[in-house]
Amino acid sequence: MKHWNLRSGLVLALGLSSLVFPSPARADRTFLVGGTVLDGKAVRKGDKVVIRLESGEITVPADSVERIEKSESVVSRFDAMYAKLPKGNVKARLELADYCRDHGMRTEEHRLLLEVVDLDRDNDTARSRLGFVKSESGWVTQADSMRAKGMVEHDGQWMTPADIAELERARVAREAAAERRESEEADLAARRHQLDAQQAEVDNEASRLSSAPFGGGYYPYYSTFYPTYGRVGGCHGPNCGRNVRPARAVPSFATHHHEDTSLSVVKVPYRRH
Repeated sequence: MKHWNLRSGLVLALGLSSLVFPSPARADRTFLVGGTVLDGKAVRKGDKVVIRLESGEITVPADSVERIEKSESVVSRFDAMYAKLPKGNVKARLELADYCRDHGMRTEEHRLLLEVVDLDRDNDTARSRLGFVKSESGWVTQADSMRAKGMVEHDGQWMTPADIAELERARVAREAAAERRESEEADLAARRHQLDAQQAEVDNEASRLSSAPFGGGYYPYYSTFYPTYGRVGGCHGPNCGRNVRPARAVPSFATHHHEDTSLSVVKVPYRRH
């Protein structure tokens, strides 16, 4: 399990670095227990093995190393070429710096360029690769040059203060618009919720009314007492209404007991024709 964890960490680290730095054509090959192979100059130091790669050094336990196949690596070639550099030779150092750049050895490249500047302070190639620009006062870093022009670094870019202020105004406007949209959406959601509640009340009331008798109304009440006022059915003739005493008004507290609505009959003398 120990070797498996070690292998997983190395595979992750080396896999990422291999996307940036090319593998050397020839190098020591260090075979780890579990199958991982590391290409780089390998040196054993006690119970550990230090493997110098193009992108840096890796130290692994010696008991995790199965075997090491020695060969010339890019790092080994650099060490050999650096040892043979003529003292004070600018051109040779620039060529070796190119070798380091082409093989992803950024640290060694930077060191060689600084050596070139120490030997030739106005060397344009070394100064440019180190990030310097030439001004009226001499060589300055790019950052100092941009600041001298009134530029300000913002999110990794050099901009004028006016441009930064415009970006800030645009950012504030976007945030304000986003807040307005959120507020409008919240108001709309609250209104929709209110309408849904009102609709639910209407639906409940409609359901209640539809389930009640006579469509939700009241039972009709019809009185069984129909008083006769003025005339009685079956009375005909011009004198019908004259011989009938009007019925007394029905009191408001009338019940099913009939009022006395008997007729007063007037005797009329019989005439012989």
